[in-house]
Amino acid sequence: MYIIIGGGGNISEEIASSLLSSGDEVHVIDIDENIIEKINSNLGIIGSVGTLTNIRDLEKSGIGRAAMFIAASDNDEDNLVACQLVKHNFETSETVSIYKYMDNYEVFQQSGIDHPINLTELTINRLSSIINTHAAVSLIELPGRDKGIISVKVPPNSQVLGLTIKEIPFVQETKVLMVASENGEIHDNLQEYKLSARDELIIRVPNGLESEIHTIITTNIYEK
Repeated sequence: MYIIIGGGGNISEEIASSLLSSGDEVHVIDIDENIIEKINSNLGIIGSVGTLTNIRDLEKSGIGRAAMFIAASDNDEDNLVACQLVKHNFETSETVSIYKYMDNYEVFQQSGIDHPINLTELTINRLSSIINTHAAVSLIELPGRDKGIISVKVPPNSQVLGLTIKEIPFVQETKVLMVASENGEIHDNLQEYKLSARDELIIRVPNGLESEIHTIITTNIYEK
């Protein structure tokens, strides 16, 4: 697969290195000659000097045959514009934009970019999983952007202990896809299995209702 990364820097170099290790063909474009020189020195001649928001520079990088474009510069606005240029002017299959600031969340989610990735959100999710083992962890956003898949662990003394999935008052369009016990056992009969402490639930949930689902599963029975 031919993949173009717009914007150099440490993140881009790590992404490029990982993709190259997987056997993909990669090209990095950045306006800073020093960054491109460093990438070419470390990874081979895979970079060129250019602006990721300039159509001619994108064309020179081979965007016309790219299967994916990843905007990974340090500038959220440039990443947004670059992905939109690619989507509207070329036949690149997938666009990915990495952005830093949560203030830009709605803009990126509604931009039409195939895969907007927020670094702050990823960090918060990771910290939550470390600090609170019962926090809801977002796993993936499903196509259509109206649903996602989350993971929630059942804490001791949860109000759902001993209940089956069908007995839990989930909102409509919420579906438990899998339940795994602490020992790794996967339970197939979801409608009959009674939940135990530290079970992990993989749940499809409408966007915006993650906190509500988390509350249902983690509320202490003595707080009801």
